[in-house]
Formats: sequence, C-alpha cells, structure tokens
Amino acid sequence: MQVDSNEQTREEYESQKDVTLWQFWTQIPIQLQRQSITFIVINLCDIIMTWYLLTSQPVEHIPGHQTSFYESNPIAGFILDHWGVRGMIYFKAIVVAVVILITQFIARQRLKWARFLLNFGSVVVLCVVFYSLWLLMKHAGPVAV
Repeated sequence: MQVDSNEQTREEYESQKDVTLWQFWTQIPIQLQRQSITFIVINLCDIIMTWYLLTSQPVEHIPGHQTSFYESNPIAGFILDHWGVRGMIYFKAIVVAVVILITQFIARQRLKWARFLLNFGSVVVLCVVFYSLWLLMKHAGPVAV
C-alpha cells in the first residue's frame, strides 16, 4: 500500500500543532538544553529586576537624601543613557543570545567546557539577581508608570 506524501505531511503538521511551549523548547536539537534554558530563565529574571529597579521611584531613607538606582556596568550604562530601558532590555537579550550561540559552538568540540561556561554564567547572573532583590527590599519604592 502506497501512502500519499501529502497525507504524511498533513498528519505531521497536525501532530506538531499540539506541542506545548515547553515541549518545543526541550525538543530543539541543541546540546546542553537544560543548561541553556536555565541560563535564559535566570537572565530573564535579571532583565525583569533591572527594569523594575531602573523604573522604581527613589525612596528617602535619610531625610534630604534620595536613593535611586543606576546601571553600574559602563557599557550597559551607555546604552541606558542613549536608548533608555528598552535599549537596555534589548542589549541584555542580545548578550544572552550571543553567549548561548558561543557555548553551542564550543560544545561541538568541548562539551564539558561549554557546560561549565553556562553553569558558571548562570551562577554569576543568579548572584546579580539576588543582589538586585536585596537592593529592592532595602531601597526601592513603587514603580513609576
């Protein structure tokens, strides 16, 4: 019995429509999927915290002294000064994409080294997220809308 190639394509298409977002991300044929997704999620938390801190209102802890937040990374600070918070978000997203691409390239030859880089990067950014949370709890006011 011969199967029509159009029929196979339609069946494959129908089965692909029912894929959840998580299944889609975990079925991409890349190495170090778990580490890459972890790195992306932690960096999304960093982007959210950066946005929140940069858009929050200053709080007066000492009378006459207002505390506001600024970007301490000079490159990111330059981008923030010239393109605002939206530019900063794009910058951080591009950096994450470049790191993922570089580690995927490295993983072809040295899988353990690429895994170490992603895990190390995740820990570093997680420390930044925790520091941002500490700053938020200690100094932040409401977000300026």
